[in-house]
Amino acid sequence: MAFVATHFGKHVLDGWKLAANILGSFGAGPVWDVVTYGNNQATFNQMLVQNQTALADPTKSGRYSNHRQYQSKKPAAISAVFDTYYDWQFKVGGFAQLIQSTHQRVGQNPTEVFDELYRSLNAVHGFGRLGKFDFLTMLSKLDLAPIEAGSAYIVGATGPLSGAKLLFYNSTNHAASAISLSPRVDGLDNYLQTGKQVIEDSLCNWQKSPDKYIYFKG
Repeated sequence: MAFVATHFGKHVLDGWKLAANILGSFGAGPVWDVVTYGNNQATFNQMLVQNQTALADPTKSGRYSNHRQYQSKKPAAISAVFDTYYDWQFKVGGFAQLIQSTHQRVGQNPTEVFDELYRSLNAVHGFGRLGKFDFLTMLSKLDLAPIEAGSAYIVGATGPLSGAKLLFYNSTNHAASAISLSPRVDGLDNYLQTGKQVIEDSLCNWQKSPDKYIYFKG
């Protein structure tokens, strides 16, 4: 469910409509829990194809959240996301086994385990920097894995990088690179102790309207 929530997100107007339609086969059933999906991946993919007209119409299917707004709703793209995520989670038997095998490779330091999982999620289709970061920080907040972000992971970011440039150089167009700014952003959180996701989200939201607070609704 953390994966589903991360991939589709909650749209500011549509809520969880897109996720509910796909997980519920657009009301026709079955409901695609992890066991049902694992035993019937080809049928899930076929269901998406059968509903491709509805998927193409946002008024019928619903929309991705802001963080996922560039994701495709084409059946092949959604299939690729689900297929590769399932392979990622179950390649060594399940999520618990995945965490154990990661501990065996890198130890049990929460930030090092987070980083190893972050890199391993490159195997999941459609999960770029933000998808990987949002998913793993959600697992951490839900106590589903003993992990913690040791960085805000702004390399590859757009909004958070602009926010960091504005914060440290008073210009979103400053030439400073994400690599050079990453230690400064992470150091700010090490001082404030708010958590790397809070820093990352705050920089992204603030740079959109530096002089007036606008609540981010998703």
